This record gives sequence, C-alpha cells and structure tokens, in this order.
Amino acid sequence: MKKKKIILVLSFAFGVLFGLIEASPALANDEPSPNAKPAGTPSGALVLFLTTDDPMSAGHALHFAEHTFSNGRPVTIILVGNAGKLALKNNNLPPSPITGEELNKKLQQLVEKKVTVIITPYTLAALGQPLENLIPEITPPKNGPATHAHIWEPETKIVVW
Repeated sequence: MKKKKIILVLSFAFGVLFGLIEASPALANDEPSPNAKPAGTPSGALVLFLTTDDPMSAGHALHFAEHTFSNGRPVTIILVGNAGKLALKNNNLPPSPITGEELNKKLQQLVEKKVTVIITPYTLAALGQPLENLIPEITPPKNGPATHAHIWEPETKIVVW
C-alpha cells in the first residue's frame, strides 16, 4: 500500500513539474510554444449551451457569443431549460442589468447576424409554446445527428452558462 502511495505521489509531482515546464514560457512572458497559433487566429467553432434566463448570466453569455462571432468563429447557441424563454418573441423577462437590453431582442440580433440558435426539443415541450411564438429562425435542430457531430468535432469549443 505504501509503495502505491509513493508511486501516486511521484506521478502527481512529475505531472505538475512537466506541466510547469510546458507552461513556463507563458508564465515568464518568453517565446510562445511552437504549437501555439498566432493571437486572433480562429481555431474552431463555439457551441454555447445557455441554460438560464437570469439577466446577468444570460446577458454575459450572449455578449461572449457576439464577440466570439465577430472575431471570426462560427457560433451555435443551444437554448436549454429556462434559457428557452429568451427565444420567445414576447416575454416578461427583465432586461440586462448592464446594458438595459431586452435579451430576446439581443438574441434576435445574433440570429440576424447569422449566429445559429437552436432550442432543444425538451425545452420547447417544457415551455408549452408553439414554434410561431419563437423568434424566427430559432427552432429545434433540423438535423440532430449533424448537431451532435458538430459538438464533438475536435476544434469545437464548448461553453456552458
């Protein structure tokens, strides 16, 4: 048992040591890793799972998605749970406490910019709303298997709010 603990501790120590060696150029402001991409180079799509209608969190997520998209990355926002309320044309949700924007209007602006926004079928069923009450272009995935494949592409970044 003692031998296993020693091996475990040594493995952890080597992991930390090699991690620091790899990270040391960034920590010391030296040259970046030769594998690093130049700053500002888009390296894949963003899939943002939005799970809340809280104005602060949802507003932050939409702001993040907008900036990511404007920096050249494709963005897909997947509305889950309470976030589905943001897809309603008319809702009684409070505006963003930072910008004062109505978040469903912000979401509509992102759709108009060609950000892909989908609502999960479960969320749509839980809302009990017909598709006609949603912002145009926000629908359940038209091709579920393709959406799942996109999420698991190696270059895709996943963020959950």
